[in-house]
Amino acid sequence: MLNHYFCRQSTLPDEQNQSLPIKPNATSILSEIVISPQDVTDAIAAVHPSKASGPDLVSPRLLREGAHFLAAPLSTFFTQLIRQSVFPSAWKLANVTPIFKNRDPYNPANYRPMSLLSCPGKLMERCIHKVLYNYLVSKYLLSSKVTLPSTNLHAYSMTWDANTNSILTRHVTTLSLYW
Repeated sequence: MLNHYFCRQSTLPDEQNQSLPIKPNATSILSEIVISPQDVTDAIAAVHPSKASGPDLVSPRLLREGAHFLAAPLSTFFTQLIRQSVFPSAWKLANVTPIFKNRDPYNPANYRPMSLLSCPGKLMERCIHKVLYNYLVSKYLLSSKVTLPSTNLHAYSMTWDANTNSILTRHVTTLSLYW
């Protein structure tokens, strides 16, 4: 019952999947994304070792405790996956757990889904995020302190969750193209 309810809540209308406008006369091209061992070390340092593992059962604690030994091989692996334009399908899976919000426990609307994702997949995403963000800021294509309209929130934060960053990335990129 909850699975059916959650699936109905997560579909996006097609008008939200439009392409971003292309900036004419782009003077800056990011030809390759290379993930360094330091990028992986930084991403692993942000992992909370007490969090649950995803469907691949790779433990955040394992990553934290083995960071010194894993950083170099993971950076090579992530860079190779990027060069091949591959994101492993196993990393796209999630264990979805219903979290009770309030009121009637028999009403599916009173639950929110929590997805437990693959730790290596999250590490790779965090590394790509860091490289892209730093590139955009260094080329003055994105301000490190872009403020959203009608809010005082910074538009791109390393500490926000993936969904918020994804939505804001699209918004900020669109704004940046016209500044």
